Amino acid sequence: MHRFKNKCLGFHPGFLCYFTLLLSSTCQAAFDFIGVGAEPLALGNAMVAYRYGAYAVYYNPANITAERKPLIELGYRSFYGLSSPNQTSVLLQYPVRSVPLAICCINLGDRIYREMHLALGSSCTYQEKLSLGISLNLYYLNIASYSTALSAGINLGFAYPLSDRFTMGVLITNVNQPKFSIINEKLPQVFVLGWCYNLQQKIIFCCDMFRDVKYEQDYRAGVLLKLRAALTLRFGLEDKSNTCTMGLGLTLKRFKFDYTVMLHNTLGLSQATSIQLAL
Repeated sequence: MHRFKNKCLGFHPGFLCYFTLLLSSTCQAAFDFIGVGAEPLALGNAMVAYRYGAYAVYYNPANITAERKPLIELGYRSFYGLSSPNQTSVLLQYPVRSVPLAICCINLGDRIYREMHLALGSSCTYQEKLSLGISLNLYYLNIASYSTALSAGINLGFAYPLSDRFTMGVLITNVNQPKFSIINEKLPQVFVLGWCYNLQQKIIFCCDMFRDVKYEQDYRAGVLLKLRAALTLRFGLEDKSNTCTMGLGLTLKRFKFDYTVMLHNTLGLSQATSIQLAL
């Protein structure tokens, strides 16, 4: 993607600011794995083995089967106090004839630069232990006054409970190595190995070893504290991006509200909110 970006910088001065603030600190190329949803972001994006929340179609499609209740979730994320760019998301999870299905649409950017990511996934369980998942991903990139690009990728996920409390997960993104044809450059391919430990449903520890094939290994970790049935606190840490996170979750009958603050050691605060409705 670097050649594509360099060409575009000449057309829009604001484009340089966008990538300086966003891409230099959180990702290195278009459609990098920067996370989505207030709950996952609060846990430092350490979600590959986490089987208790939404957005499994993004983090590990094998975990779609763990959350069988129908739900819809809307999310919003701002970056470093700026009004633009921002990230919005819509997630719908609904089983069809006992087959778990999830679809997620993520929109990142502004009128100058925009990424749209559409993911559709499902999963199954083998011998009530090993969960296997697949998601089909459509990537759309638009840069004003320059060009648009479209590509499709396949993600594979695996989840296995080593015990009643300890779960392991694996994610491989873009196994087909998709490219944007106009620049003939591959989209990021990521390998993630994750662990999740659940202590009596009140404390959950998550840790991911994250590796983009083009960059050094990264570590992400999170902890969830369930204070009451309706109130949850979350904390997270991302190593390479030097980001600490803290979030609050509140459940009121069929509604669930999540709010997260992310602190970068140089760029400052970002915020994310999500609203979920059980259907």
